[in-house]
Amino acid sequence: MSSTRKTHAPDRLGAVYTPPPSPHEGCICPNGYHPERGFLFIVDEKESSRVFLGSREAGAIFAELRPGMRVAFDVYATLDGQRRAHRVQILSHA
Repeated sequence: MSSTRKTHAPDRLGAVYTPPPSPHEGCICPNGYHPERGFLFIVDEKESSRVFLGSREAGAIFAELRPGMRVAFDVYATLDGQRRAHRVQILSHA
C-alpha cells in the first residue's frame, strides 16, 4: 500500500515555503529607496515594520515604484527568516 503525500513545490522565488497570501498595504520608504542597486523597502502598515523588495521579486513594476507610493503586496519568509515582499500592486501615486 502506498500513500501519496502532497508537498509544496518551489515557485520562481526558489526553494521557500510560501504560505497562503496575506495582503499587506504600505508605502515605499523614502530613505530605503535604492532602485539603482536593485532594491527598496516598503513600510508595512499591518505589522509596523520595513519589508525588503528586490527587483527580481517585483518584476516589471519595479521601474514604476517611487517613494511615497501606496502599494499592496504579499510577504514571504526566506529560509533564513528574512521577510520579503512580492506580488506588488500600486494603489496610489505619491
